[in-house]
Amino acid sequence: GAATEAVAAPAAAPAAAPATRGGAAPPPQASGSCREDGEALQRRRLALQGATTELLRTAWSSEEACQTCLGTMLKLFENVRANPSEQKFRRLSRENAALERRVFSASPAAEAFLAAAGWRPAPGEPGTLALPEDVGAGSLELAVQSLQRALSEAAPPAVPAAAAAEAPSEWS
Repeated sequence: GAATEAVAAPAAAPAAAPATRGGAAPPPQASGSCREDGEALQRRRLALQGATTELLRTAWSSEEACQTCLGTMLKLFENVRANPSEQKFRRLSRENAALERRVFSASPAAEAFLAAAGWRPAPGEPGTLALPEDVGAGSLELAVQSLQRALSEAAPPAVPAAAAAEAPSEWS
């Protein structure tokens, strides 16, 4: 589906924003997104932290299901971040069989993460989630960072080849 298509190239970095009175530059904003205030970003950060914790606590059917779900959600957010004004990337339909299998059916925590990141039921479109325009670059970046962290924490620890070779046969 369109929501899971690969993006050919990352978006160019936005131009540096002017400094505020405190001397710190405000967070960069992608074109086509509105400015999110610090309070809104802090609420989003806290919601995403809780949702990420739940993702990591989920009893996944398999390691592959976990990696697929997290990786698919990461790609969804990267697509919106790279194409903030493209509406096709701001809509997720349960009728998309791949999204249903990889994300929506994988874990209730996945849909809770999407909600924490700002996805809402699309008015008049049952089974579709939409990411409102007021969810800007700051929130998208927080979601991407949260999913990258979840992917790294969910990855199984590497077993050194020597240790694997020495494992008793009943372990294999």
